[in-house]
Amino acid sequence: IIVINNINTDNQGYVYIDIDLSGGGTNLTLTLTVNGIDEGINGQLFIDLYRKSNDMLLHSIQQGETTPITNRHFDFNVQGVNDGETVYLIGRFKSGVNSEDILAEGESNAFDWPPSGDINLVLDKGTYTGSFKTTVTVNGTNESGSLSFRIFPEGTVITDEMPDLFGAIYGYDDAEVYSSPPSNQEIEITDLLNDVDYGIYPIVVWYDVGLDKGWDPDEDPFAPGQLTLSSGQDAQVTLMPLNILPGPNIQTANLVGLTPNEGEDLSFSVNVTALSSLLAGAVHRVDAIYYTGHGSFGNPECSSSSSNPGAYDCKIPAYDITNTGLVIGIDAYDEYGVVSSVGPYDVAVQFDSINVTALPAERYIMLSVPGNLSNSSIKGVVGNELGEADPKVWRSFKWINGAYQENAGNLALGSAVWLISKEAASIDADNGYSTPLLSGKTINLSSGWNQVGNPYNFPIQLTNDSQVQLSPTVEQKLYQYSGGENYTESSIMQPGSGYWIYSSGSGSIKINPFLGFNTSNKQIANKNTAGWKATIEVMTSLQKDRLTAFGLHPEASNGYDQQDFHEPPVIGEYIMAYFDHPEAGSLNEDIRLQGQSLYTWPLSIQSNQRGIAELSIPDINKIPNYLDVKLYDPISRIAYDMRYETSILITLQGSENPYYLELLVGSSEEINDQLDAKALTPRMFELAQNTPNPFNPVTNIRVSLIKSANITLKVYNLLGEELNAIAVNKSFGKGNFRFIWDGKHDNGRQLPSGIYLYSLEVRSQSGVHLYQDTKKMVLMK
Repeated sequence: IIVINNINTDNQGYVYIDIDLSGGGTNLTLTLTVNGIDEGINGQLFIDLYRKSNDMLLHSIQQGETTPITNRHFDFNVQGVNDGETVYLIGRFKSGVNSEDILAEGESNAFDWPPSGDINLVLDKGTYTGSFKTTVTVNGTNESGSLSFRIFPEGTVITDEMPDLFGAIYGYDDAEVYSSPPSNQEIEITDLLNDVDYGIYPIVVWYDVGLDKGWDPDEDPFAPGQLTLSSGQDAQVTLMPLNILPGPNIQTANLVGLTPNEGEDLSFSVNVTALSSLLAGAVHRVDAIYYTGHGSFGNPECSSSSSNPGAYDCKIPAYDITNTGLVIGIDAYDEYGVVSSVGPYDVAVQFDSINVTALPAERYIMLSVPGNLSNSSIKGVVGNELGEADPKVWRSFKWINGAYQENAGNLALGSAVWLISKEAASIDADNGYSTPLLSGKTINLSSGWNQVGNPYNFPIQLTNDSQVQLSPTVEQKLYQYSGGENYTESSIMQPGSGYWIYSSGSGSIKINPFLGFNTSNKQIANKNTAGWKATIEVMTSLQKDRLTAFGLHPEASNGYDQQDFHEPPVIGEYIMAYFDHPEAGSLNEDIRLQGQSLYTWPLSIQSNQRGIAELSIPDINKIPNYLDVKLYDPISRIAYDMRYETSILITLQGSENPYYLELLVGSSEEINDQLDAKALTPRMFELAQNTPNPFNPVTNIRVSLIKSANITLKVYNLLGEELNAIAVNKSFGKGNFRFIWDGKHDNGRQLPSGIYLYSLEVRSQSGVHLYQDTKKMVLMK
C-alpha cells in the first residue's frame, strides 16, 4: 500500500511528495544550513540517507529551495531503516532539477537509528582544483604578443573593473610569446585553479602586444567571458574572439574641405558619441591633432558644446596656419582610454602672398614657386615687381626640347624657369593655396634636362627615400646654379629655388612629405665607398666648374649607367668641363668599371669667355698611388704628368668651341705605350703654327726640340719692332713645349687686331746656332 502523506511545491514551482512504502515510518528532524551561496539563488535540495556500514542508499528526498538557507528545519518521514543501524546524511544543493552543477554539499555526523533529536547538516560551497581549457582567436592586430587571463568574483560587472582590472582574484600571464596572433587555438592552463569555490565567474582575456603584463585598451585585443566551476566536470569557459575595443564614433563631415586663411585661427566642430557596444565606454576627451609643413605638431583639446550634445568645438591657433600646409585629424578617448582616430585630412591654407626669392641685379637665377597659384604665368608672378615683359628690363627662359625658349613655360607647382633682371627685386607671388601634404606632388619629367622646383614651402631632402621617389630613368642628382661657380650639386630642394635634373626618358619625381613611401632604395648618388673618385676643376678669373668627376667602381660599367651623370645646360657667362661619352654624350661624372690597366677619358673644356683657364685635379690623392695620371693635349702634343703638375693652362677664345684633352689613368707602362703611339718625341726642331689662328685674345705656340737647348721666342709687328719676349735664352730639354701669348705688349698693353710675327731661335748650351724660324699669326678682335 502506498500512502501519500501530502503534496508540496517549492518556490520554483517544483512538486515533491513524501512516499511511505510501508504505511508507517520514523520522523527525521533536520536542521539545515547552506553556506557560501549568494542570496536569491533558486536550486534543488537533495538529501540522501546512507547506512554507514556499507554506504548503501536508504532514502532520498528532493526539495526546491531559495537561498539563503540558514538553520532551516525540515521534517521527513523515513521508512525501512532498522533500529540500531548507524546512518548518516549527505546533502547537495544543485542549480536545477536535472543539473549536474553542485553549488554546495556536505555530510552529517553518523548517528544511530532512530535519531534522538535534530540532525545538523551543513552544506558548504564546493571547490574546484584542476585545469581549464578554452579556444582563443585574436583579431585586430598582426603583432606578436602573449595571452593574459584574469578571473573576477561572482557577480562582478566587468565594465566596473575596466581598464585597470585590479579587482581580479586570480590572474595568469602566459609565458609563451606568439609570433603572430593565435586563431582558433586551444589553450590549456593547468596551474591556476586550486581549491576555487564552485560558481560562475566573470573572466577576461587579452592579447598583450606590449608584453608588459598589463592591458592597454588602445592596442591589446580583449574579450570578456564566463568561467563555470562545478562538481563532477571540467571547468567550462565561454569566450568570444578577442578584439580591440571600439572607441567613440567620430563623424568626419566637418573635417573635409577646410580652407582657412593664412594667419587666422581654424575653428571647426566635430560630432563624437559613444558606440552602443556592450563594452564601449563613455566619451572622455576629444583632441584635434595637427601637423604643419614647417614641422609643428599640436593636439589641442576640443571643448564639449553646451548647446549640442555630442558636438565638440576645436581650434587650431593662427600661428600654425601657414602656407607650408596643414594636416588635421581627431583622436577621441573613452573612459577606459580606448582611442578612436580619424584622419589625416589635408587642409588647403589660402594665402594672399608668398615669398619666392630675392632677385639679384643682372644675374641669372632659376626660380620656382612653393605653392598653388591662381595665376602661375611668369608675368603673373613677377609682373607686380618687374612690370610688363620687356627684354630690356627682365627676361625669362625655359628649357624645352633641348633648347632655351624665351618667355616660355610657367611657374606651376614643381616647375622652374630662368629669370634675369636689370634691377634687383624681391619676388612675391599673389593668391594661392598650400600644396597638399597628404596626396603629395608628382613632378613629371620629359626626356633630357628638366627645370624643376620644390612644390612645398619648406626644404625637401632628396636623400630621404621615405619621402621622395625618383623613377628609374632619372639621374639621382640635382644641380643648382651658383653664378661664378656655374653649378653646385644639391641634395636639398629649397623653396623658391630651381634645379636641373636629367631623365633618360619620361620619368617623375614623387614627393610625399607626410605619408611617405615604403622603400629602402637610396634616391641620390651611390653611397658605396668602394672604388675611388676624383674631381677636375677648371676656372677662369670669373667662372669656375668644380663638379666634373671621374673614377672607378666595382659595380659600374664602362657604358652609361646609374653611376654616370650628364653635364647640365649652361646659361650666361660660363666655363665647363665634361667627358665625351659614346653612348650618353656630355657627362659631368663618368665612373668606369674597376679592373683594367688603362683608362682614357675624352675631356672637353668649353666656355664663352676669352682668355686663359686653369685646370687641376685638386683631390688627385684619392687616386691610388700605383696609378699614373696624365693629361694629353693633342694640339701641343704634350702629356702633362698631373702627379707633378699642380695645374695646367689652356687658352679660351670665347667661341664655345671645345678644347679637347685626353685624361689617361693606369699603369705607367700602359700609358707610355699609348703616348708612344702618338709619336710625341720630336724628330726635328720645329716652330709650329700657332693655334688657334686667327685668335682672340690668346693663342698657343708649340716648340719642338730634338735635344736640350736654349731658346728665344719673341713677338714682332710687321715693321720688325719687338713687342713681347715670351722666352729669352731659356733652357729646355728634349720634347714638345707650349707657350701662350695673350696678345699683349711686354708693358701689359693690349695690342690691336692685326698681323704679328713670332720668331724662334734655338742655340746649343754652348751657344751654337741650331735652328731659327718665323711665322705669322692674326689677332682678330
